[in-house]
Amino acid sequence: MKLSMELDEERSAAAVAANNAMAMITRLRAEKASVQMEALQYQRMMEEHVEYDKEAIKILNDLLAKRDERITEWRSQSLSSSSDEKSRDQDHEFESPLVKNDVDDDQF
Repeated sequence: MKLSMELDEERSAAAVAANNAMAMITRLRAEKASVQMEALQYQRMMEEHVEYDKEAIKILNDLLAKRDERITEWRSQSLSSSSDEKSRDQDHEFESPLVKNDVDDDQF
């Protein structure tokens, strides 16, 4: 009888240990699923950020290209207007308003 009681105690302890182990396995599986879900959410969020950043970079590159085009246009306009002025200066002799005699000498 004493042996039977000891055996029952051992069986009971083994059952409790098995139940505790199964509870821990279940808890660890739930934690693992939670961590995996969180990791997937972060991965999706990072992928969205990457797409947003790619779009922002594309927009900024387009703006830079337009700015560069404008600068090139302004430079060519500036060069052409300055070369036009130079050619006009070379075509016409310099006339100083002080040398030009638009006033009659009688007025003085």
